Amino acid sequence: MDYWMHEYERDCDPAHLLTPIEIALDWHRFHVEEGRTSGFQWYDHSTGVRASRLAFLLDFILSDRMEVSDDDLARRRIDPYVINSAGSHLDPILVEQGRFTIRGVVARPGLLVHKRELSYVPGKLLRIEDKLQNLTEFAWQSNLHLAPDLIPEIGESGFVVDAGGLTVRGEFSGEGCKISSVRGETDPYQGWVSAGYLELVPATVVVATCPADLVESSWHITFER
Repeated sequence: MDYWMHEYERDCDPAHLLTPIEIALDWHRFHVEEGRTSGFQWYDHSTGVRASRLAFLLDFILSDRMEVSDDDLARRRIDPYVINSAGSHLDPILVEQGRFTIRGVVARPGLLVHKRELSYVPGKLLRIEDKLQNLTEFAWQSNLHLAPDLIPEIGESGFVVDAGGLTVRGEFSGEGCKISSVRGETDPYQGWVSAGYLELVPATVVVATCPADLVESSWHITFER
């Protein structure tokens, strides 16, 4: 593997990394997918050497320095390894016609796999789309933390709040969810921001409480003058 990686460092030709990527995938297939040993005992290489090679290759693919589509074998087999090993992953920010979009995922073994997409048009709207694989039987919450000086009106499907001449409306979409708010609670602590060392200031949190089996939900927030 090192030979091809050195060749890439010499002339920056991505073709040199195709073989190391295949080697890494073969490691994963032989030792993880086929269960012949744990993911930390590939061959006789030390864990540190292996980890540095894999980290470089994963960063190379996921940072889009190589043309690898979402359906490509390498991405489909490497992405779950990245998420399960690192615990989270963020895609590069997309900017298209004034809209900023960022996608990410968080995995907590035995608890959840949470995918989120944020889409923001400055001064106009913010959309938050979630896909949650809840591996427990507990209800879950989607929380929006507002600035301390904002006191929203809570409705059945969202909220509205005046922010210094700017009307902010938030609509939540999720079957079976209930909208509420908390501010300055101490049991448990929720609805606070830190204003300094050992100094807490109450701040409203808009809460959507959802059933355990709900997968898809979203917030659609608009800004109007």
